[in-house]
Amino acid sequence: MFPSARGLFKQAIAESPAPTSVYGKGFARQFSERFLEILGIGMKEIHRLKTLPVQEIVAASYQLLRQNSQALPGSLSFGPVVDGDFLPDYPLDSIRSGKAKGIPLLIGTNRDEATLFDQMDHPLIPTNPEMIHKMFENTDPEAKERITNAYLNYPEKEALLGIGRDATFHIPSVWYAEAYSRFEKTWMYRFDYKTAAMRISKLGAAHGMEIPFAFQTFDSSLGKQITSYGSRPAALKVSNRIQGHWVNFAKRGNPNPPEGEVWPKYDETNHYTMIFDKKDYIEKDPNRMIRLAWEGVGIYK
Repeated sequence: MFPSARGLFKQAIAESPAPTSVYGKGFARQFSERFLEILGIGMKEIHRLKTLPVQEIVAASYQLLRQNSQALPGSLSFGPVVDGDFLPDYPLDSIRSGKAKGIPLLIGTNRDEATLFDQMDHPLIPTNPEMIHKMFENTDPEAKERITNAYLNYPEKEALLGIGRDATFHIPSVWYAEAYSRFEKTWMYRFDYKTAAMRISKLGAAHGMEIPFAFQTFDSSLGKQITSYGSRPAALKVSNRIQGHWVNFAKRGNPNPPEGEVWPKYDETNHYTMIFDKKDYIEKDPNRMIRLAWEGVGIYK
């Protein structure tokens, strides 16, 4: 996928990636021009960017993110660009052509990816009916009814959050894992675990919440918050299991312990997925009907 990175690593772990949030030069140019507009800089004055205070650039970045989430919901205004050199092709297209050989992959998402974004003043991913409608109008209008019908009680909040999660993180990761598994060993997970604080905050297993468990950073500010209310001992047990799989994968390119398989490989037939929760378990093709509804849907490019 990135030719210049070939040989620099032996295996890869992708936690809540957004594999389709990669755009062509034309799309990227729109974002760049709007960014300069916000800053009051003309296309022939790009050199002025070097003279601006960092705070001004950061403020303009947030403004661009907010505007873009409304104009083109489901796309991200900052991300990799298919330039024909450093990134020669779209990741999914690249993987589907067999360029993943020799690099085992462990990939997964969180059950409640979208809740974090929904609590923002301006959600960065589609989590309300207006944004979801516009996302499909911009990408694949014919897919809207098929996909929304796959979510129970749409347009209630849980369904809206599910569509935002799946459009940005989960379904693109499934597509990636499916394509990857054709050529190389692949394992998929879903992080479902919620401490008391994660439930009370209404965030649940939100985007990024698996990180303190994967790295066991419970002494950090975030780590202390999510393990409050006496949740630390149970959280440590979950963390130890996740870390065990991550370390096994880092050492041997396989998340299973040397003594035997507990986590089957992912493939397009079974879609075996490790669910990390109070008790970990393997689920075959979780949310199958939703996965099938998203097949072949159009995306931003």
